[in-house]
Amino acid sequence: MAGEKLYISPSSSIGAAETRPNEEKYISALRKEFAATAERRNKNPKIAKAMVDASMEIEGVIEKDKLLTLTAAEALELGIADYSVSSLADLAAAENISLNEITTVEKSNLEKIMGIISNPYASSLLLIIAFSALIFEALTPGFALGGTVGIITLLIFFAGHIFTGSIGAGIVILFIIGIILILAEIFIIPGFGIAGISGIAVVLASLFFIFPNSSIAVNVLLAVVLFTLVIGILMVKKFGTSRFWQKISLDNSSENYFSSTSKKDYLNQEAVTLSKLRPAGTIKVGEERIDAVSEGSFIEKGKKVKVVSVSGSRVVVRKISEEE
Repeated sequence: MAGEKLYISPSSSIGAAETRPNEEKYISALRKEFAATAERRNKNPKIAKAMVDASMEIEGVIEKDKLLTLTAAEALELGIADYSVSSLADLAAAENISLNEITTVEKSNLEKIMGIISNPYASSLLLIIAFSALIFEALTPGFALGGTVGIITLLIFFAGHIFTGSIGAGIVILFIIGIILILAEIFIIPGFGIAGISGIAVVLASLFFIFPNSSIAVNVLLAVVLFTLVIGILMVKKFGTSRFWQKISLDNSSENYFSSTSKKDYLNQEAVTLSKLRPAGTIKVGEERIDAVSEGSFIEKGKKVKVVSVSGSRVVVRKISEEE
């Protein structure tokens, strides 16, 4: 309809262009676009709107609550189509051009691939793979396969949605902020509190706004959370607990673990690291296990440390050199 001339095949039809999902905000936008396009080409805007909006009623043309679809003859009669031709050869003859001058526009391979990636089913799978890979990375020392796969999968996920225009830079920035908050909670801030919960909420919110409507978003997020949770639990059982898991779960096997709010008595005492401090981790002071943060450097598990500062529940330790 946007072309200067609209040729239609005698056996074809035109119309029934309701949006999917058929929510009012999408229908309203497309209704306006169809009407504006029809007016620009001197066609009846009411006819155009009725192809998009089932609430439109045009006497003698379409009843209310039904989408308008026109046969070739009807489209010609109502002025939506300009001419009828049976083949491309007839079209070329009508326009007095060579058949070789007619170009068929198709989606490129890249557009097809990006369209598949942005599909809710493919998006769900990519997110499950990405988050599962990142959990695997958190359970294994160093930066290896899990982190690489997770980051690449997330890049593919966002590339597909950015390419198809479903999201802008704001959503990506929101997602990155959420990830930074979660990482800060895991590796910098002792305990699991506001930063971690806020990070998870921000990540889920950014993913929610990617999808075209709330129903699809909720279904995708539920699938991703449930599958990732199951895979994460299986990985924890297989590869052992991680710093992140220790922060968000209760370890029933950790006897003699005290989370006393007053830890001044630990000042200047020696301890042993029960986990890696990078810089947050767990140490053992006497018979007690407590959360602690290194003074700045990374400290391996099983190293002797000294408590050099206590501020509320925050315990700061320094590695004891071999000479000491």
